[in-house]
Amino acid sequence: MQMFFFRKLLPLIFILSAPVTYFFFGSVDSGKYKFGLFLLYVVVYPFLETVMYQFITQELVLRFGWGAKISIAVSWVVFLLAHTGGGVRVVVPGLIGGGILAFTYGLTRRWGRGNAFISTLLLHATWNCCAIIFINFSSGIK
Repeated sequence: MQMFFFRKLLPLIFILSAPVTYFFFGSVDSGKYKFGLFLLYVVVYPFLETVMYQFITQELVLRFGWGAKISIAVSWVVFLLAHTGGGVRVVVPGLIGGGILAFTYGLTRRWGRGNAFISTLLLHATWNCCAIIFINFSSGIK
């Protein structure tokens, strides 16, 4: 299952994430703060959200003895609830992305919490990076 995820499903996720994100978020024009916003979306937010929504949430649920499937579901719901402020444009990517990130943490946790954290963090950062690049590139095309 892991090899299928990393070899087949992960590239498909990246290919589909940019158009889906562009559809829901639209163009990103941050003017002179583009580099700062890029760092915020690709470094800071993925780190903080991985700590809050995957690491802490799933580890607490597992500590209560509720099992891996429940921890993934709770993590997914908490991530989704945190991404509901912008309406449908934020909920749908939060729903898709939250599920993928929760599943990634839960799947890779068998190799240790550190590996699960790093793999989820890198996936989240890559997802955001691809979305930002696609949005900025496509906003220049009229």
